[in-house]
Amino acid sequence: MNIVGHVGFFSSVTQTPDLVVQVSTGCLTALEELQAETSVTFNLETALQWLILHELHHADLGHFEMMRGVPTLNLVARAEAQPVCLNTLPQDDWPKIAPCLELQADHDAMEMMLGSFDELDASELRELVASITAAIVLIEQAGAGREADLITHPKAATRIFQLLGHVGEMWAIPTQVNGAPLPPEQQIQAFSKDVILPAYFDAVSLAKAAGAEAITADLGSPEAFFADIANAKLRRWDALITSGAQEWASLKSVNELLLPLLPNYLAST
Repeated sequence: MNIVGHVGFFSSVTQTPDLVVQVSTGCLTALEELQAETSVTFNLETALQWLILHELHHADLGHFEMMRGVPTLNLVARAEAQPVCLNTLPQDDWPKIAPCLELQADHDAMEMMLGSFDELDASELRELVASITAAIVLIEQAGAGREADLITHPKAATRIFQLLGHVGEMWAIPTQVNGAPLPPEQQIQAFSKDVILPAYFDAVSLAKAAGAEAITADLGSPEAFFADIANAKLRRWDALITSGAQEWASLKSVNELLLPLLPNYLAST
């Protein structure tokens, strides 16, 4: 890994053929500045760890092998980026490929860090989620103001929708994966009260502290946000009303086409 002395917030992963992750010193600076502006508790090292894991998961998922001729993937959106072209997918879907790959790397990085339902107590898990959210907010802020016809990265609200959607299901994952008994209802309710709901408000607070009004608007009200999570579980796509949920749903069908094309997908299923 290379640490680049630069005030900008950026990181990237390159495979030519050696795998190299670059992270700017500006990432730490931006996180420190955000931490000074908010009352939300998050950990600088954890946020940076998630950024690095995000980059590494591009390689682990086989994104470079799938995108032959694309040696570098950037954390922050760039105006000069070109669409990823895959002849196995309809051309109309090509603009959605890059955002899907970003969400895939997000998902696997946060899944690795969050672990299982009972590994952390509520305050520790809330801090971990806030640390990931802080990084997500700054990714969008770093790419803000770049005019580009091609959207290469998902909205921060979309990434947060995926993150909190996963957190909201953590109590059920052991049952879904290996048939373990569900936790007692009282424990599930406490998890919602102490982790899931506060995580949404932490995301809003972090966006406000970063001056990211667009992210706050895209997240929507708590009622709308959590209604969208419930409707997404039921595949009621037409009922989704927040920008993050709508973009997540618009990418879902392309993502499902991409997964079987990943070199490492069959090995993990």
